[in-house]
Amino acid sequence: MGLFDKFKKKKEEPTPMQSQEEKDNMAIPVMQYMDKNQKNYYQLDYYSLSPEIKRQMYDSTRLIVDPNPEFLPSGHKVYNAKVSWYGIYDCEYIVDGEDIGRKSDMENIRLELDMDKFINDREYQDVLMTKLLSRNRVMRYKEQGLQDNPDHQCGNYIGYVDRNENGNYIKKFDLGIGEEVHALPEQVNRRQRYKEKLEKDKQTRNAERERMIKKLQDEMEK
Repeated sequence: MGLFDKFKKKKEEPTPMQSQEEKDNMAIPVMQYMDKNQKNYYQLDYYSLSPEIKRQMYDSTRLIVDPNPEFLPSGHKVYNAKVSWYGIYDCEYIVDGEDIGRKSDMENIRLELDMDKFINDREYQDVLMTKLLSRNRVMRYKEQGLQDNPDHQCGNYIGYVDRNENGNYIKKFDLGIGEEVHALPEQVNRRQRYKEKLEKDKQTRNAERERMIKKLQDEMEK
């Protein structure tokens, strides 16, 4: 049986007590695994049929979390994680022993996380995986992290999930942590490398344009 076969079975044979949201959002229990460097991680795969997710051209989200938190200079605790977005029926390729595909195309992020709720609370998982980790949202924050002075400084910090005054889980963003992560040396270096890449790409385009102009001039002079 494939990893997601159980999802398909549940979708085709819902019990009468299931809500529409429960039928449309399904998660594999959080798994713990060890990588080739003997480092432990937690992994959650989440499948959703919500229109918002489908419009982004994927239906599944994978989150891999380092369970050892990072403490920022201020003392705030964040978790380093990787996230990817893929289709449940995506073809997976193995090249030189490595998985190649959207599932393994990971983005590095930082987030605040309630580890117990991440593992055990389905409602918390729903908001975490479909709202906080929406691909459009994550990529928008990461793009802002490449700017020196964006409207919302973030680096690669994308926020957290918490309850509102009505007791419902919602996505939140701590501006103080965002500014702190944005100013970390690794993020400053990341922005510098990005600017250097943009400048190199610009020089390459200019050189190609000059080459084409010279080629046209040479042809006209023949």
